[in-house]
Amino acid sequence: MKFLITFALCLAAAGASAQEPGQIRVGCHRYISTEIIWDKPSDNFVSDLRAVGYDPVDAFAVATTLCRDPRYLEGGEALAEGLRTLLRTNPPR
Repeated sequence: MKFLITFALCLAAAGASAQEPGQIRVGCHRYISTEIIWDKPSDNFVSDLRAVGYDPVDAFAVATTLCRDPRYLEGGEALAEGLRTLLRTNPPR
């Protein structure tokens, strides 16, 4: 599952500076099971978080948190809103 989120407004609302809007390709690798066992973020997801200002550790943590959260197993708008919330509450440093 993949989504594209433009988040400059989220960063501005959080007080972070964004010179250009960033686009984040949200993608999680899901496997056959409906259990959260092997779920992990796609490389593009982590790379895009790094490109908008997160350090490598924080980018991986944000992406992994979203991909392993049971509320977002179905993806869709719920996953996008979860990312927006994380961007507002934990902007890049």
